[in-house]
Amino acid sequence: MKRFSLLLPLIAACATPVGIASRDLVEARAMYQRAATSPAARVAPDSVAAARVALKRAEDAPAASDMERHYAFIAKRRAQLAMLKVDRIAAERDAQALHADLQTRTAQAPQVVQAPSGVTVEVTTTTPANQQQLATQVEVQKKEIDRLDRELADTRRQLSERKDLADAESKKLKDQEAALQAQIDALQADRTKAQQERDQALATLRAFASINENDDRGLVITVPAEVMFRFGSARLLPRAKEKLDDLAAALNRLGTEQTFVIEGHTDSRGSAEFNRRLSKRRADSVRAYLIEQGVSRDRIIARGRGEDDPVASNTDPEGRANNRRVEIVVTPSVVGGR
Repeated sequence: MKRFSLLLPLIAACATPVGIASRDLVEARAMYQRAATSPAARVAPDSVAAARVALKRAEDAPAASDMERHYAFIAKRRAQLAMLKVDRIAAERDAQALHADLQTRTAQAPQVVQAPSGVTVEVTTTTPANQQQLATQVEVQKKEIDRLDRELADTRRQLSERKDLADAESKKLKDQEAALQAQIDALQADRTKAQQERDQALATLRAFASINENDDRGLVITVPAEVMFRFGSARLLPRAKEKLDDLAAALNRLGTEQTFVIEGHTDSRGSAEFNRRLSKRRADSVRAYLIEQGVSRDRIIARGRGEDDPVASNTDPEGRANNRRVEIVVTPSVVGGR
């Protein structure tokens, strides 16, 4: 029967360590603040709103988690795109102003035509005295127009490059958002499935063992001694080994930094010294068997509590049966303490 195999790894999976905000979240907050207080809030309200939503999701996510960093990255990129739209609009405005100035200068340039005699004259009436001056002005204006043409072409080129950059960034961001959303959806589905499996495992385990999830020591799984040992013996029964096989498989899947405490308890019959030794031998037997199944010896502690920690009265058979037990204590770091 697979009674322990699902419980412990799922409990560990639900643990979320507390940490500080990632650098991505700090940068995302600053970038969003810049965008929200700049013309981007008016020019690109959709991008700023999307940045605000992503930032809120990052702040609601577990601190320093992958989900926090993912949403912070999206918020930062959305804010950057909003600022880029402002720059692009400014560049377009500059290009339009430059083009208008070019048209004005072209219209104001002295108009000259080629006369039938082959002599270049101005359309308006001029005198021979100012012909040289007019030709000089025309040459200067042509050079100025050429310069403005070059500036306009350069501005348009820069504008095109900015537009290409914005389009590329937008596409990249959309692709990243789609990939991140797929990861988040998968993570949420896994968590939902893990919670369902954990609830099912707890329900199954309660059929033969008592579980206390609110103990200060951590999660405590209590198994009656009669299930694991014969009266007065510390030798494991065959059915106990089957259960411990499942437990060992679960422990091997947990992080190597986690530890577990095996506690043996007895009733008050017999001497206190005998009960202490018996409870310690039983705890040692459970520990030794788990080590044989591949669990690192450094992760398991065995303790004999004897009759010192009863959970019921020792004056009646039922109470004494409750006191004869083995407790497997999963430390708080495994259970999910923050």
